[in-house]
Amino acid sequence: MSDWFRILLKSGVPALLIGLGWLAVILGSFYFGGSWNTGAGFWVVDATGIMMIVLGVKLHLEELEFYSKEPDDS
Repeated sequence: MSDWFRILLKSGVPALLIGLGWLAVILGSFYFGGSWNTGAGFWVVDATGIMMIVLGVKLHLEELEFYSKEPDDS
């Protein structure tokens, strides 16, 4: 688990998106999901957080793919 955090700390924007996405999901769930009648705020905050996590992971994987390519000798 600590290796994952070290990799993300070097990553920058993807790490920021993943971290803020988790905060949005957790805090939004606690704040807006506390009653039996969860309103639109719950869904907006959680959906935004989930999209941030997915986008951060996608950017991180693209970054890894970009840096793992070997340069052509042509």
